[in-house]
Formats: sequence, C-alpha cells, structure tokens
Amino acid sequence: MGTVYALSAACRAFLFAVMLSFFCLTASATVHNITIDNTGFSPFTTNANVGDTILWTWQAGTHTTTSGNVPNGAATWNSPLTNASPNFMYIITTAGTYNYFCSVHVGMTGIINVAASGVENLDVLETVTFYPQPCNKELTVDFSKTESSAGIKTVELVNYYGQTVYSATVDAGIQSLRIEVANLPSGIYFCSVSVANSRRVIKVMKDR
Repeated sequence: MGTVYALSAACRAFLFAVMLSFFCLTASATVHNITIDNTGFSPFTTNANVGDTILWTWQAGTHTTTSGNVPNGAATWNSPLTNASPNFMYIITTAGTYNYFCSVHVGMTGIINVAASGVENLDVLETVTFYPQPCNKELTVDFSKTESSAGIKTVELVNYYGQTVYSATVDAGIQSLRIEVANLPSGIYFCSVSVANSRRVIKVMKDR
C-alpha cells in the first residue's frame, strides 16, 4: 500500500511529493472540496467516483487530514492543514470507503464513499508523452505516437488547488501541443489528456 506524505511549510510546492505518476481515468472527474475548522470537517460524508479529486482546505485552527481505513490498494495520506499548509489534494484510484481523521483532535473524522467509474480504452492514451520534466517556459504534450483513431482530445492543466489554469481542444492528427507555463507560479500541477471516455493524468513540476 503506497503512502502520501506532506512536506514542511518551507517546501509547500512539494505537498504532493509522492503521487501516482500517471493513470487512465474517466473523463468526468470532479474535484470535491472539504473544509476544516475548529468544528470539524465539512461535509462529514463525501460521495465520489474513481478518478475524482478530494481537496481539503484549512479555515481555522491546527489540524491534519490523516487516513484511517482505506480500500486495499489505495494510497494512505497524512498532511497538516494549517495556516502554513492550507490545502491537500488526493486523487482517488480505488473504489470503496475511506475513513480519515484529524490527528490533533479526537473525534474529528470524515468519510469518503467512492463508487467505481466505467473506464474503457485504457491503452488509447498510453503513448502520450509530456516533456520537459520539470518544465520552465513550455510544457509539450506529444501525441505523435497516439493512434490516429483516438480522435479529438481535450488537454487541461490544473494546479494543486484544483483550479484549471489551461484548457485546449486538440484536433485528431495534431502531433503535439505546447503549453506556455512561464507565467505560472512554480510548484506541482496535473496535466490531463481526455479522449472519448478515457483520461490520462500526469504530475508536472513547474520550476522558476
């Protein structure tokens, strides 16, 4: 079972240092927001699908989001939620029930119920490549080895707050796409390529 560790406040750009390098997911992924203050997690129960993202956001106090029981094969996590580290993002890859808690306060708990999503054509986007890694001025998404039958693709770049900072539609037959990232803050992003009902997501590091 993999584990996701949060780093210190001095390294906030690396809050997600251990994440999945890539995977194929349904194109209907959603970001679910959970807030934490001195009264607890809100909402207490979150219903999600495989491929969705959970985003915890600090509002007050000193807390953590720490996994308890999780489905077999799912990554565990343990991240501070404080003024210095106000967000933590977790991408769901396994169906089942996730229990989590605040390690600072007894009784502050939450539940995430995850349903399986239909995933098809998992090999369609396996040959898409992303470079350079890390990137500084441009990120290139290379489709040159992708089957011509893959069709029109949607490319998105999302920051670790779950905000889309770039989105484009790429016609079938286009060999590559260059994304200007020079003006984006340094840190961790997630670049996704979607076609039909398949999606590939990869972690992208943006340097200064």
